[in-house]
Amino acid sequence: MAPAIQTHAEVLEAFRSLRTSILLSASPVPRVILITSALPGEGKTTTAVNLGAALASFGSKVVVIDCDMRRPSCHRSVGVKNSPGFVQCLTGHVELAEAVLPAPGVPNLSVIPCGPIPPNPAEVLSSSLAAESLRKLRADFDYVLVDSPPLLSVADGRILATMVDGAVLVARAFETPYDLVCRARSLLYGAGARILGVALNDVDLRREGYGHNGSYGYSYTGYGAPGSEASSRHGNT
Repeated sequence: MAPAIQTHAEVLEAFRSLRTSILLSASPVPRVILITSALPGEGKTTTAVNLGAALASFGSKVVVIDCDMRRPSCHRSVGVKNSPGFVQCLTGHVELAEAVLPAPGVPNLSVIPCGPIPPNPAEVLSSSLAAESLRKLRADFDYVLVDSPPLLSVADGRILATMVDGAVLVARAFETPYDLVCRARSLLYGAGARILGVALNDVDLRREGYGHNGSYGYSYTGYGAPGSEASSRHGNT
């Protein structure tokens, strides 16, 4: 089993609930989805991998692409090698199909690791090959999840936001300042992205008043339109 794939029943239910919330959040159903955050260390890669596993458990073909070309970690989270990767695809060194690796122990889930860190990530992601690669993957997979760098750190996430059907913003409960989440959301709107929701992890259910066991959960807040809000909290993560 991939190292970052959660197996606890309540955690699995949390990500399945996130899956359902995203799929019901917009029409048409988003198939190429950006997973990003305002700051580093908020759990975007773990969210991308586990959301991918939740989608794959329905029998859908899913691929997670590591587009964090500054601090790549999808390969470690899934338990695959980091090369060949997306960087080599975008620089013309390997074919896209060569970089698609099956996630160990997770049927229907694949990952495209980052590969070697390039000196100019934003330029690599701005290339016509990036958009073309996403179009090819859309044709081959039911869902394509794009793990991007934090929005407030570099421009890469905003570049990727122009190529996807929608975006999920990941934040760590009680740690990520609300104003920074709002700034990140504004950057996505500025890029023309359809924001599917804000996903909170490490939600303390006892602190939030949703339970008495002190477990940590997952919260999904939909932002289908500015000012609209719908939330659900489930399980541990």
